[in-house]
Amino acid sequence: MNLRLHLWLGLLTVLALVLTYSPAAQPNFGFNDVDALAARLVNSPYTKPVNRLPEYLRHLDYDKLRDIRWKDEFTFWRKKGLPFQLRFFHLGNTFYEPVDINAVSSDGVHQIRFSNEFFNYGKNTFDPSTIGNIGYGGFRVHYPLNRPDFLDEVLVFQGASYFRALAKGQQYGLSARGIAINTLEGEDFPQFSRFWVRQPKRDATELTVYALLEGRDVTGAYEFTLRPGEETSMEVRAKLHFRNSVVRLGIAPGTSMYWYGEGDPKPKNANFRPEVHDSDGLLIQTGTGEWLWRPLIAEPFIQDYAFKDKNPKGFGLIQRDRDFEHYQDLEAKYHQRPSLFVEPRSDWGEGSVELIQLVTKDEYMDNVVAFWKPAQPIKAGTFMEFRYVMTWYNNHSGRPGLARVKQTLVDAPSDATRDTQIIVDFAGLELAEGAVPQVDITAAKPGTLGEVQVQKNDFDKSWRVTMKVRKRGKDEPPNELLCRLLVNNKPATETWTYTLHR
Repeated sequence: MNLRLHLWLGLLTVLALVLTYSPAAQPNFGFNDVDALAARLVNSPYTKPVNRLPEYLRHLDYDKLRDIRWKDEFTFWRKKGLPFQLRFFHLGNTFYEPVDINAVSSDGVHQIRFSNEFFNYGKNTFDPSTIGNIGYGGFRVHYPLNRPDFLDEVLVFQGASYFRALAKGQQYGLSARGIAINTLEGEDFPQFSRFWVRQPKRDATELTVYALLEGRDVTGAYEFTLRPGEETSMEVRAKLHFRNSVVRLGIAPGTSMYWYGEGDPKPKNANFRPEVHDSDGLLIQTGTGEWLWRPLIAEPFIQDYAFKDKNPKGFGLIQRDRDFEHYQDLEAKYHQRPSLFVEPRSDWGEGSVELIQLVTKDEYMDNVVAFWKPAQPIKAGTFMEFRYVMTWYNNHSGRPGLARVKQTLVDAPSDATRDTQIIVDFAGLELAEGAVPQVDITAAKPGTLGEVQVQKNDFDKSWRVTMKVRKRGKDEPPNELLCRLLVNNKPATETWTYTLHR
């Protein structure tokens, strides 16, 4: 073999190595890349975000920020005609932390850069050309959810680790979060600081988003797989790395608003509407398969409840009442707000579903949060991984698979010597003519249960349980109540659970 041939073979070998290790030939970007970044960052000191926005953006009020609108013609992936398309939020007011948003495709990973030309600034008087490359405050995902010829907004990531999604025919209501850290214990609000959105195919029915979480106490990697439809589901994979010990870790938190419902006294500043809430109860399917329903109630103090369990099958904040007549709100449309149910897809071990409700004086504060709290201590330098599916839906759709609580009514007289009367209506239980279910009811404090009755409501075919409960003494703890209906000594309804504070 001559020298020239040896040189050509050598050059071909080098070229083959270059092609093999070139960026285009590397494995596609994915969850492990985000996790590797989170694992590195957790070993670095946390830097609290600083508001670097120009003064005129910092001082925008709610209406002026809303007047900055995305121009439809710049919608990301619109020119490609893809089924999922992206629009972006402008920074301003309380949204001052920019997020890095990237598109992932066969061409690699590319940052989606900010431009003031993408926005219509409405009646705002400042000069947009002076803004500079400040980044985005979040993004929206659009998809033909309700009809094939129109792209509806189906998912939003904006602010800390908050996100919201919709199923067909819904209005935005409750929010979800990537994580809750030390709720009521000096809460930290970690932020999704970077996103990577995988470019979908032309016939795609799902979208994958990766996110990096950064906070004072934790870093994390997330993978979200969104599937919009009659019920919109999202598969979530999360791996968390802890900088500091955490007193109260909240996994898969849902955040909602409850001002008042049918069982509460109407606030003095309320108007004509009979009820105002985004959710009206917490639904739990325990590890043993039992279904629990905890109605939300308005109290003049912080409520904090824990439902201990092991490997729960699911939990979520539910908008069960779908009757417009019960809300009478043509603008907010509370009867169309989503329910959100979380189902673990990995071993969650021992812990508790926690429900926390703050006091609110109006409908503009998200005052309810529910999440899973692991029983084991969360120590600095450790990591945890969770998988779960979140489902946004309208009706109960087999959640639960039994008859369910329709409403809870409470008559609590001001006279401290009188009993409290509680009415629980169960819907969906059909029995033979003349048959009556058994009532299984317990109170944590012995001797507090008085007369209990069960009767058929022929007007709506539900079953009504009426109970009288002795008022607690001034120094006595609240009374925990449980109630369900049985047929042939087997549960025929979910279990109603209630804390009587009066």
